[in-house]
Amino acid sequence: MKEASRAQLAEIKNANAATLQVNVGERRSLVESPTEEKILNTLIKLSKTISPKICSLVGHGEKSFSDTENNGYSSIKAELERQAYTITDLNLVQAGKIPADCNAVVILGPVKALFEQELKILKDYLNSGGRALISIDLLLKSKGGTETSPELVSLLQEWGIQPENALIIDSVSRALNLEPTIPIAPTFSKNHPITSAMEGNVIAPLSRPLTISKTPPANVLIEAIASTTPNAWGEKNMKSIEAGEVKFDNGTDIRGPMVVAAAIQGKKAGASAETRMVVFATSYFAANQFARFDKNTDLFANSLSWVVGDDNLISIRPKEEGGGLIQLSQKAGVAIFLTTVIVIPLL
Repeated sequence: MKEASRAQLAEIKNANAATLQVNVGERRSLVESPTEEKILNTLIKLSKTISPKICSLVGHGEKSFSDTENNGYSSIKAELERQAYTITDLNLVQAGKIPADCNAVVILGPVKALFEQELKILKDYLNSGGRALISIDLLLKSKGGTETSPELVSLLQEWGIQPENALIIDSVSRALNLEPTIPIAPTFSKNHPITSAMEGNVIAPLSRPLTISKTPPANVLIEAIASTTPNAWGEKNMKSIEAGEVKFDNGTDIRGPMVVAAAIQGKKAGASAETRMVVFATSYFAANQFARFDKNTDLFANSLSWVVGDDNLISIRPKEEGGGLIQLSQKAGVAIFLTTVIVIPLL
């Protein structure tokens, strides 16, 4: 009876389960049946000064955080919700604006054109200090590559990023039994908070090269945060890809290394706040099919943390114990078994 009273006083719901109280300053939380991952997740949530609201653009065939299939983003959604993010759909045609409580807009590989009014809303939002994470794909269809969203390409060009009309081919991918259209990005910027502590690889299926302008807008900084090795190149001949006869053509193709992720920050003239944006060369790298491969989830989640201004928590993301089976494309016909080890940094 005495123990039951103590449990009730401590707000413990299940007196038969081990429960740990975690305190950060004046904030506290109870962790039932504690594991290293549960404790670290709780520490992160208690340490947060904000609970960011993420608005995911819909209406153009984008990948969905609710989709549990291979090309869905439900795995990433679960990870973000563990970090106290709230994710909601945003239909700009219906809403007519980006809500004031939206901490960042996420655009996951649209396959249909944006309406002119939608593009204007996005441009005005970013020009006035908005935050965004944008993945832009190049569709492979018969007779050549197809631009998924030329309007979005033009928006990125205004910020100093050129998504090339080419597909990255990587000869190094063969070492991991991957197709050359699934490039490996082992090079991370050590000068940017998103990737400064990152070691390992990101795989970036069906990526298009991102070219960073040598003359970006005034007061805007752009940094390549993830790149391939010099063995990769940007293939412009889509027919050769379909025929499986790719080779680097000097003077036509784009010589590597290739940028697959870039971070943008700065204030445009007249803006009252700093814009932060991360651009990915493909939306497939963080889809369920590939999200658990090495650093793929880290790159996406770290990028979102930086975009919303949650910089201090970038380097302490929890990892699941054990391994995971990653089913790659049917065409690749391979699976990779990954083993991860939990490392809890000093807090």
